Amino acid sequence: MRYYDQIQPHTMVSADRCWILLHFLRHSLELAGDFIECGVFRGGTALLAAEVLRKADDRRPLHLFDSFSGMPDTSAGDTFSKGDFGNTSEATVKALLAPTKCDIRVHSGFMPDTFVSSDISQVAYAHIDFDLYKSVCDCVDFVYPRLVPGGVMIFDDYGFPSCWRSREAVNQSFASKREKPIYLPTGQALVLKLP
Repeated sequence: MRYYDQIQPHTMVSADRCWILLHFLRHSLELAGDFIECGVFRGGTALLAAEVLRKADDRRPLHLFDSFSGMPDTSAGDTFSKGDFGNTSEATVKALLAPTKCDIRVHSGFMPDTFVSSDISQVAYAHIDFDLYKSVCDCVDFVYPRLVPGGVMIFDDYGFPSCWRSREAVNQSFASKREKPIYLPTGQALVLKLP
């Protein structure tokens, strides 16, 4: 709750889901690779990740991917509309994270274009909080091949009825892979990369 009290004004993610993030952030400190968040909104869960890195004196990059202008064009069945979650800004998120003095790398724009310009070769931890089918698929396509053994992908909205297209994207993306999404009681889904 010490962490959550700090981040709560800046996130829509509940305390139980943040506890899961905290646990796997700490797990990922033992692995090689960068930390990634896809879908930053106002920066609350990014602040959680930055605080974990700061307290561990871990200097690896924390990559943040978001348009900071709301949802892109949506596809059939997506619950949200273009521009939803646009009440944020890159400057506000950077200001929130600045006191951590972590290596924060902001990739502003829409998927998958922002992935193309990044230089990430290994990923230890990825928090995926996009609620749209195509965006989730784009994240899996980029992150999964770079995920180190033992690395984690956490999908925030997997079990929520309003985000059924996100769940569909995760299930389809992993249908042909060895790893299968683990549905958590918090509504999140977890993927642990096998050796």
